Amino acid sequence: MTAPTLAAEEATSRVAVALPDVEGDRGTPGWLRVRGIPCLAWWHRPDPDAATGWGVVLCPPVGFEHQGMHRALRVLARRAAAQGHAVLRLDYPGTGDSAGEDGGPDDWSGWVASVRAAAAALRAEAGVARVCLAGVQLGGTLAALACAEDGAGAAEGGAPVADALALVAPVAQGRAWLRERRALLGTMGRTDGGEALPAGVPSGAEEAGGVVFAEGTRAALGAVQLAALAGALPPRVLLLDRDDRPPSEAVSRAWGARGVAVTHRRLAGYDLLLRDNRLNFRLSHSFPHDAVSILSKERLEPGRWHHVAVSYDGSSRAEGVTVYLDNRRLMTEVEYDDLKRNIRQRYSIHKGPLMGLSFGEKVLDKSMPGGEVDEFLLFNDMLTTREV
Repeated sequence: MTAPTLAAEEATSRVAVALPDVEGDRGTPGWLRVRGIPCLAWWHRPDPDAATGWGVVLCPPVGFEHQGMHRALRVLARRAAAQGHAVLRLDYPGTGDSAGEDGGPDDWSGWVASVRAAAAALRAEAGVARVCLAGVQLGGTLAALACAEDGAGAAEGGAPVADALALVAPVAQGRAWLRERRALLGTMGRTDGGEALPAGVPSGAEEAGGVVFAEGTRAALGAVQLAALAGALPPRVLLLDRDDRPPSEAVSRAWGARGVAVTHRRLAGYDLLLRDNRLNFRLSHSFPHDAVSILSKERLEPGRWHHVAVSYDGSSRAEGVTVYLDNRRLMTEVEYDDLKRNIRQRYSIHKGPLMGLSFGEKVLDKSMPGGEVDEFLLFNDMLTTREV
């Protein structure tokens, strides 16, 4: 099956290969051919009866961060598909399991082209009407560039590259990101640039964070300034900052001034959600890598009032959290148990005001439509089972 051609040199096609279901993932591997290079793409298709008409391209980070994020992105893809969205997970040319050699002179433009190719393939093969490009760190930057570099923000035929962006801690300044990579090598005792580079890599290339960057790729990345990004952007953008990283405030202000509806949030804190009518309590510094998440085994009965309580002993462990429903202690299962840092949102003049408490709403979550809250109490101490 062949998707629409983005440009003469960017023919996009997919060949599906059936593999056994893994952990209920429902992902199907296939290939996107970008500039003659086969790129691995995992497809996650929703139940046709629950399809929302939205497609999501997940743009991963590169290097060490990609390795650390792989499982989280797979879980995110599965959950997004369960909510009715068609999802495509992408490996850029020369990265992950895609063909091509890293360190090529055209890596940067090839990565951007692969994001655009993935968006076009979603529209053509999944039949979605709207596409969201969701990227983490450098993947978020590539997602934004995939829209802006098209000038009019549209692929061939007039369809926009994307209708929305969701960016998690995007690289806002390429030069600063490259300096951080070099500093990391320095802390590892590799100030000379690291191990010998593969044969055939152009002279002047550098290894940074597990990826070989040719001189031209470094120059293109070093010139990135998301706040000053020219070209078209989607009408809606979600910016999620990590609490331990510089904020994207300048990007948010600049894009907002251009008429883009920007929602800007940070990830630290705690929350109580409903997932398939099961209670989900989470403590996070940066979800899901630095977080605790537990899920009740029992489901709430819809259409009636419930008394819900959660106690936490401050241990940063899942075993320190207890969930109660209608004055009964619930059996729970641990989803994540790796909280290493604090969950406080730290105020600074760069980050703006703290979010505080909110009810019935959360970024990217609509788990309680039509629900109501009658009373809320917060105690500065851990309540015992008898006190609950």
